[in-house]
Amino acid sequence: MAVPTSGEISLRRLAAEKYYDSYNIGLDGLAQATLGTTSLRDVSTSGNTYGSTISFESTNTSGNCTYPDASAPFSMSEFRGYDHDGSSILNSGILGYNSSTGNGACSNLSSATTTYYWSNCTDRPVRDKVAIYSNASLTSYAPAGYYADGYFNLWTGTSWAFSTSTDCQF
Repeated sequence: MAVPTSGEISLRRLAAEKYYDSYNIGLDGLAQATLGTTSLRDVSTSGNTYGSTISFESTNTSGNCTYPDASAPFSMSEFRGYDHDGSSILNSGILGYNSSTGNGACSNLSSATTTYYWSNCTDRPVRDKVAIYSNASLTSYAPAGYYADGYFNLWTGTSWAFSTSTDCQF
C-alpha cells in the first residue's frame, strides 16, 4: 500500500514501504526488530551507508508519479503518494472536446464531463502531447477530434497532429 498523500507520515512507516512494500503493514515486534535503526537518507537513496540496520532497495521511479529525489535536504514529504511496488502509472481527467475546432474544445472544457485516461504523470496530456484513451485499461484510444486541457491540439485517434499545442488563452 502506498504512502498517504496527506496527513501524518512516519519514518518507520516509510522504511516499511521500502522494505515490506506496504506502508500500513502491522509493525509487530519482529517487524520492528527487522527494520532496526532507520536513516531517512538511506530510505531516500538506498543501502545502509548512513546508519540503517537493513539495506534499502533503490527507489522505484518507473511506477510512480511521486518519489523522493535522493538529494539533500532529505524530507519525508517527498514520499507522499510513493508506492515501492508500483508497476504502472494511470492518470485521468476531464478534457474539453470538439470534433471540428480547437477553440470549440477550449470553450467546452468548463462544461465537459467525459473522463479520459493516460499513462503519464502530467495533468496536461494535451499540452504535453501524451496519448489519450477512453478507458482505464488504456486499450481504446480516445476518438479523433480537438481536445483541450488549457491548451488545444488535434488528436488523430492515435497521435497528436501538431508538434506544438496552442494555449486556449482563457
